[in-house]
Amino acid sequence: MMTREYQEYRRLSELIPLWLKPPEAMRTEHRVADFYNWLERNRPELLRRTNGDPYQCLVADLRAHICTARLRRTIVQ
Repeated sequence: MMTREYQEYRRLSELIPLWLKPPEAMRTEHRVADFYNWLERNRPELLRRTNGDPYQCLVADLRAHICTARLRRTIVQ
């Protein structure tokens, strides 16, 4: 039987690479909503459905991988 921690590890190990596919400058806070909608249609099992709003949980899951506006300006220049 898989532990809850292992299930979470497996979920994140599939989720993060999907988010990291586009170029870094495109992985912005504004694109999280598009990614969320894509996940809802194509990979709903990767969204957390417990402990609150699944969209906010996704933002928390991706927080370390979201390109901020300041970082994006640096990348684009």
